[in-house]
Amino acid sequence: MMKRKLIILGTAFCLLFVAFVGAGAAGRMLAQPTAVATVDIAKVMKGLKERIALEADIKIAQQEFVAKFDEKKKELQGMQDQLNMVEGTSAYDEIRRSAEMKAYNMQAWQQYEQARLQRETLVGSEYIYRKIAAAVDRIATAYGYEIVIAKESLDSLGNYKNQQELQAQMMTRKVLYSADTVDLTTQVITTMNNDYDNAK
Repeated sequence: MMKRKLIILGTAFCLLFVAFVGAGAAGRMLAQPTAVATVDIAKVMKGLKERIALEADIKIAQQEFVAKFDEKKKELQGMQDQLNMVEGTSAYDEIRRSAEMKAYNMQAWQQYEQARLQRETLVGSEYIYRKIAAAVDRIATAYGYEIVIAKESLDSLGNYKNQQELQAQMMTRKVLYSADTVDLTTQVITTMNNDYDNAK
C-alpha cells in the first residue's frame, strides 16, 4: 500500500514537473510584445505650416495662370474685332491666319500650364508625405515604437453620398480604436512645424 502511494506521488510530481517545464518553454516561444502607435495622416496634413505654404504658392501660380490666360483671351478677342472691321479686304486672310495661330498656341499653352500645375501639386504632396514618413520614423524610434499604423479620422463619418461609400470606408478602415497614449499625431505636427520654422 505504501509502495503504491509512493508510485502515485512520484508520478504526480513527474507530471507537475513536465507541466511546469512545458509551460515555461511555451512562454519562451511566444512572440515578444510589439510597441505600436498610430498617426492620423489627415490631421497631420491639416496642421502643417509647410502644407499651408505649398498651397499658398500653388494658389498664386493658379492666379497668375488665370491672369495670363485672360490676357491672351483679350488679345484674341482684339484680333476677332479686327477681323470684323477688315472683312472683305485683303488684310482679312492675314489677320485670320494670325488669329488662328494665336488661338492654337493659346490652347497648347493652356494645356501645358494646367498639366504643369497639376504635376507641381502632385510633387509637392508627395514631398510632404515623404517628410511625414521621415518624421514618424524619427519620433517612433525616439519613443521606442516598432510599428506605426495610419489612423483615419472619424470626422469624415456621415459625409457619404450612398451606402457603397460608407461600406467602402468601413471595410478599408485600418484602426477601429487606439488610446490617446499611442497617438503620435500631435508630436508629428509639432516636430514638422518646428523643422519648417528652423529651416526658414
